[in-house]
Order: sequence, then structure tokens, then C-alpha cells
Amino acid sequence: MMLKAFVERMGVRRTWTLILMGHCWIALAVAFDEHVSTGELGMYLGGVLVSGVLGYLAILRLRELEGDVSLGQFNGHVARHPRIATVFLLCCLGLAGFPITPTFVGEDLLFSHMHEDDVVLAAIVSLAFVIDGLALVRMYARIFLGPDMRVAAGNAKRSA
Repeated sequence: MMLKAFVERMGVRRTWTLILMGHCWIALAVAFDEHVSTGELGMYLGGVLVSGVLGYLAILRLRELEGDVSLGQFNGHVARHPRIATVFLLCCLGLAGFPITPTFVGEDLLFSHMHEDDVVLAAIVSLAFVIDGLALVRMYARIFLGPDMRVAAGNAKRSA
């Protein structure tokens, strides 16, 4: 799911949902590997869900104001919507496990439940977190950074 979210070019809401579902699958995989208390899973998923819901609401608000928002090119919405951009950036940091969020503590708790012989699980979860962070930064950059799309003069189309 994280890889699909990273390469997604059209659906902003689909990408956001894939990232959220990836976190849920990570929590489920670690919970199946060893008994994890409800409080520890709640710490991790609580941070993910709060950031996820707020980010989804920010996407809906931006879509309401601007119409269709895609990841195909840099849209430059930060110039007209700095508050939405700030909220969305904080939500992206919350999903990526930034140290000021409960997700960071929850990730640490998940890794503490992996044993020395769970190398494959630890590698997959670590790789998922890295790809998740890259997908979130890419998503933020595509939606909010770049030239303003309403100013057509002098802006080259970017799609890389």
C-alpha cells in the first residue's frame, strides 16, 4: 500500500487512504507477531487516526475551494491557502512519525515488541515507514509547492 501511495499520480484522497490503511496493516502485523497491549496500539493508531482525519478534512476543504486537485504536477496552492497548507503539513508529519506526535512513541512501542529473530518483519516495517515518509513529502510538495497554477504566464508545466 505504501508503494502504491508513493507512485499514485491522480487521486489525492486515494493516496491518503492508502497511507492510512498501510499504518493499520503494520499495527495488525505486529499485533499478530506478539501480544501488544491495547494502550500501546491505541497510542500508535490514535496518532495515525487524528492526523489522518485532519489531513483528509484539509484535502476536502482544498478540493471544495479549488476543485479537482491532482498529484500529476506541482499545484502551488500554498500561496492562496497557507492555513490549509500548514494543517496538512502537520498532519503529514503526524503520519510520518515526527517526534512531537504520538505516532512516534507508538512506532517505538511497535519496534520494542519485535524480537531479535523477527528480522524480516522489522525490515518490512522499517521500509514501509521510510516509503510512507517519502510518499507524504511528495504528496505535500505536489499539492502545495511549486508555481501558482492560476498564474498561467511564465509557468512551465512540471510533471516529473
